[in-house]
Amino acid sequence: MGNTHSQSSLESCIQSLAGNRALSSFAAFPGSPTYKTDWARLYNLNFAVVPAAVARPETAEDVAGLVKCARENGVRVQAKSGGHSYGNYGLGGVDGVLSIDMVNFQHFSMDNDTGVVTVGAGMPINVLNQKLQNAGGRAIPHGIAPGIGIGGHAGIGGIGTMSRMWGTTLDHVIKMQVVTADGEIRTVNKSSEPDLFWALRGAAPSFGIITSLTLITHPAPSPIAQYETTLSFSPTTLSSAPLYSVWQQLISDPSLDPRFGSLFILTPMGSLITGTFYGSQSEFEDSGIPERFPDGMQPHVQMTDWLGAGAHLAGQMGKWMLSTQTGFFVKSLAFRRNELPSSLDVQEIFKWIDDQDKGTILWFCVFEAVGGKMNEVSVEDTAFVHRDKTVVWQVWAVVPSMEGNSVLVDKARKFVAGLKDQFMKYAKGVDGMYPGYVDPEMGEESGQRMYWGRNLERLEELKRVWDPEERFWNPQSVRPADKFSGKKRLGVS
Repeated sequence: MGNTHSQSSLESCIQSLAGNRALSSFAAFPGSPTYKTDWARLYNLNFAVVPAAVARPETAEDVAGLVKCARENGVRVQAKSGGHSYGNYGLGGVDGVLSIDMVNFQHFSMDNDTGVVTVGAGMPINVLNQKLQNAGGRAIPHGIAPGIGIGGHAGIGGIGTMSRMWGTTLDHVIKMQVVTADGEIRTVNKSSEPDLFWALRGAAPSFGIITSLTLITHPAPSPIAQYETTLSFSPTTLSSAPLYSVWQQLISDPSLDPRFGSLFILTPMGSLITGTFYGSQSEFEDSGIPERFPDGMQPHVQMTDWLGAGAHLAGQMGKWMLSTQTGFFVKSLAFRRNELPSSLDVQEIFKWIDDQDKGTILWFCVFEAVGGKMNEVSVEDTAFVHRDKTVVWQVWAVVPSMEGNSVLVDKARKFVAGLKDQFMKYAKGVDGMYPGYVDPEMGEESGQRMYWGRNLERLEELKRVWDPEERFWNPQSVRPADKFSGKKRLGVS
């Protein structure tokens, strides 16, 4: 599709949408001086893509017009809400896609009687947090990275340390405004276009461009016990295996207080545990959780508020999950409780890490405790399928692809792929990946199956209804049901 359109025709169509506005603030095209450094700036340098155009609309009508321009010129479309896709999917994931940057969609309003909030899809999580606090001390669950946009976050899941207490971000969405593949602006909820609303909560990039979301909110808990252990310096990764196993046993306890959110971070220097208990220090201590931490890793507790807790976690993860532009490789998995590796298996996996030439010293693993309230929602309620998961894991290896660096790049790529294989070897049955942690090197069909699992077939049927021409597309987005006719789907007879 992207190879047959006329670039000049697309540009003319987009220019006409700008009207009296300066084109330089509305859209940019390949060849413009700041195209690659600003408009089409990559998040992951190891997956270079050049969009056919990048537009920054201001209204839902602008978005509708852009989708129609793409349709008329045979161009695929993707929205960019925050720009944190590991495969640069907000820029299309491949060359020749129209990227619609939602940065101008920053509106905010709240019903003070109900706490229901309506926000623009381009608003970053940290900005939304501050506005919710200013509007009466309200809060929603979300992830750790402060710069992610609410539209992309709520459109695929939205997991974080609050997920055990309140569920995912998308569980709080009660209404969306969206532009569909026919260029129409629609308002959807459980009673108006319920099938589309279902699909947008978990697979939004495949079904439309969300322009605004309406969400329920909670009173922000206060005080909050922010905890962190001292980095446990280890001469080998294997030395951290017993520490991880104790943490895994703790967070996989079905009776664990849902106010407890936790991360186990494994680095070349050792390991640490950090997170939040959404309650007072005395409540944290009375829960018995601190006594269940690994020996030598007792938590240091500092009392804070909602914004302080978010800032601390963002700062902690910022040491590892880079906000600067660089190249990296990532693999991830989502584990059910019965899929978690045994203590002996953990030792084998961590020993394997020690034995590898990783191609970089900038590698790390993050294990995030989920479950709790997230597990209480039926898998049929939304397209987000990972309702039965207990731990979400990622491994990062930072090494930019550049001239003369191919040997190190190959080693880093092999390391992260091999570590994922090790976990799949010992955690038999694991078949899920959080769709917010895309793996652009994984095959199309296997990626779709890992992201959406048992909900994939329904999504494919809805894709055939709402976007049969695949206007909304990235390398691993949902395909229409007819796309695989005559083929045997992975895991489907």
